[in-house]
Amino acid sequence: MAKTGHQVFISFRGADVRKNFLSFLTDGLKRACVNYYVDTKETKGEVLDILLQRIQESRLVLIILSENYMQSNWCIKELRTTTKDITESRRKVIPIFYNVQVADVKDKWKVGEQAEGVEGEETVEEREKNVKEALMILTRHMGMRSDEYGTDCEFIEHIVKEVKKVLTSIEQEEKVKASVNTTVRSEGEKQEVSSLTGTNLQEKEKSLRQRKMLSYLGSRNVYKSYKRS
Repeated sequence: MAKTGHQVFISFRGADVRKNFLSFLTDGLKRACVNYYVDTKETKGEVLDILLQRIQESRLVLIILSENYMQSNWCIKELRTTTKDITESRRKVIPIFYNVQVADVKDKWKVGEQAEGVEGEETVEEREKNVKEALMILTRHMGMRSDEYGTDCEFIEHIVKEVKKVLTSIEQEEKVKASVNTTVRSEGEKQEVSSLTGTNLQEKEKSLRQRKMLSYLGSRNVYKSYKRS
């Protein structure tokens, strides 16, 4: 099970978009030299939980919110995994509202009957509450809406541009962070060397004083012996 080296994870409801919108979107990302991940890239036979790990490995997650997204248990798992630690992680997320209204996603969307959780994991009420919280977290992020564009092609073109912009921003942030860390390490090493140097000088000065004292005491002993003789 090797890492895919992808930058972007795409969460989607296959029945809604796989054969149309998604295929055009992935073509656009490929032409823009963006490494993306969809479930078809996984080796057959892998456990489905690998999809959640791929989210953790991503720099950016695109969640395509389409009409039947909430009917998929796996879409809900991907949604919750993406939003769970979004504030602490370096990952970014862009919600894509495809032929759905933002207000409906915020206020009306519920877990579909086909997406019931595993019995014993959580109650129906807990699941509804947790999914609602995940949707609220997601919709706080700046998203993109298909109804603002004339065609899917135009919409996809703008999505790809935004993805490139976000990835560039993430790379710049990482470079600045790496530079700061290098500077901090360098300053720490300088202070350590300076501390060690200062300690060595103090030890040398102490040793020199001791030698001078011994030399002085030795010369006095020799003088006393000379007088007694």
